[in-house]
Amino acid sequence: MIDLTNRIIILTGASSEVGSAVARQLVCAGATVVLGYHKRIEVIERLMNDMEHMKGLAVPHAVDVSSRLAVDAMAAEVLARFGRVDMLIHTAHNNIDRHPFLQRTWEEYEAQLGVLLKGAFNCCQAVLEDMVLRREGRILFLLNTLMHRPVPGYSSYTTAVSALRGFARDLANEVGEVGITVNAICPGFTVTGETPHAPEWVRESLARQTPLRRLAVPDDIARAVLFFASDLAGFVTGESLTVDGGFTFGYGRPPE
Repeated sequence: MIDLTNRIIILTGASSEVGSAVARQLVCAGATVVLGYHKRIEVIERLMNDMEHMKGLAVPHAVDVSSRLAVDAMAAEVLARFGRVDMLIHTAHNNIDRHPFLQRTWEEYEAQLGVLLKGAFNCCQAVLEDMVLRREGRILFLLNTLMHRPVPGYSSYTTAVSALRGFARDLANEVGEVGITVNAICPGFTVTGETPHAPEWVRESLARQTPLRRLAVPDDIARAVLFFASDLAGFVTGESLTVDGGFTFGYGRPPE
């Protein structure tokens, strides 16, 4: 069983269904998790109640990751209270909608880049000085398999996760010499209440084309995060783990 007792972890995007599942896994394993969220305090309150009797500790913190001042304030508070940051997990993302490219605006691209890429930039710069001084630390990003197999209509989001992948690989190369790992997880289509844009027939078709014959749920992603947070992943860096039941790199199976 993975034990994360005494690990101090900052998690952004904690109010999403995937972020909440990640928080539960980490706190259950004994970690102290700072729950970074933007607006949905009611979700965080329910999440805190769910985790009240778990092994670890959860600390909520409202933050807009696209604001450097807000991120720096969060990091400073964590360092003042706990003395260090062992891991940053950046799962914050904007709402994803589907529109043809010619109906997109540059502002929509900026909105996705602001949370995914600029948010990652802000969060990494806020925690890396402490990690570099201690010569240890973990950074993990949540991406998406759309960067491997783009789907028409999601260009702004696909562009942002692709940019974040490049950022992650470059950062892994730069900070590896001081003992810091940087990795990413690429979920495929994940069934949550936040994916109403995909009707049931689309979900059923995707499941039939997936070798494991089902779609991901938030806990599938959260368990992968747990691996990267553990000692098991201590010699893994610069990697991107696809969690989609085999759909992406098997190119799907013909629907039955």
